[in-house]
Amino acid sequence: EVHLVGPALDWLRQRRTTGQRRPDDWDDWAAELKERFQTINIDTRTRKQLKDLRQTGSVQAYIARFNELSLRLPRMEEEQKVFQFVDGLRDNIRMEVEARAPASYDEAVRLADRFDQIKGQRGTSGSLPAQQ
Repeated sequence: EVHLVGPALDWLRQRRTTGQRRPDDWDDWAAELKERFQTINIDTRTRKQLKDLRQTGSVQAYIARFNELSLRLPRMEEEQKVFQFVDGLRDNIRMEVEARAPASYDEAVRLADRFDQIKGQRGTSGSLPAQQ
């Protein structure tokens, strides 16, 4: 017998009260449970990974990992994407990007990459020149 708890148990109880038939075998059960709950778990886990993601190496490596995770969340709003991306940048780069208030994710990426390149050429003390 299967022991369900939390939302999975609520789901099963709702199925019973609405008269939906029980799956015939374990494979059918597993398929229905997976269909109902896997997307929620993947989205939740991915959102947590994005929230916890921090730039520890190059901006390019951070961008690559951020893109990898954010592609799993196609419904993520642009404003939230910009916020999450900028929030995970190293402090010196984050402050430079925030000061320029990027309106899109692509703009935030360009600014972060640009500052990282300039910083690499001048050391960590420089800031971005004014935008033309």
